[in-house]
Amino acid sequence: LIYPSLRWKFIAINLMWFFSTGIYNGLTIGVKNLPGNVYVNGIILFLVESASYFILSTLMNIKCIGRKKTAIIFYFLAAALSFIMAFFPDEGTKTIVVYMFMKLSISVPQTMYYTYSLELYPSVVRSVAFCFNGAFSNAGGVLVPMVMELLARKVMYILFAALLSASAIAFFFMPETVGKPMAESIKELEEDDDEDKSETKKSSKQT
Repeated sequence: LIYPSLRWKFIAINLMWFFSTGIYNGLTIGVKNLPGNVYVNGIILFLVESASYFILSTLMNIKCIGRKKTAIIFYFLAAALSFIMAFFPDEGTKTIVVYMFMKLSISVPQTMYYTYSLELYPSVVRSVAFCFNGAFSNAGGVLVPMVMELLARKVMYILFAALLSASAIAFFFMPETVGKPMAESIKELEEDDDEDKSETKKSSKQT
């Protein structure tokens, strides 16, 4: 109750780590169910994921885009592709293409968390908070693929679309960290958030 801003960020980022890693790992394991040769599909998956690293490293450091817009864009893209997969026939090259683009889309925010989470916390709690993020990430990476095996294909992809959309919406309320110094104390973080809120109110009144 003392630090509401930090509490909200901590809870939100843990849940996003959980679902993002779970879907990320689920799509990696699910490549075995794609039509075609599983080894060829695995190589394509590796190339697609490698491409996501280059996309992320470019976009997340552009100040007008940053971490926040990058996550929102690719979460919504992954959600749209997941919804398409729910009603897409599970056969042929088109299915593989949509699946690979979905994997690329989820790989971008998933990888970004390793930078964003560290920038989000003040120095006094950064290592402990990041370890909690890692624990939630590992839990999601284990539990979500297990649940995938129990769900019908259509239900699974609709659920993914809902979770990815929720993560994108949650990011609208998260702070942008690109180009900003890391907070040293919790009090400093709370004060920075108060300043950001007051600046947002001023700009909205001016418009």
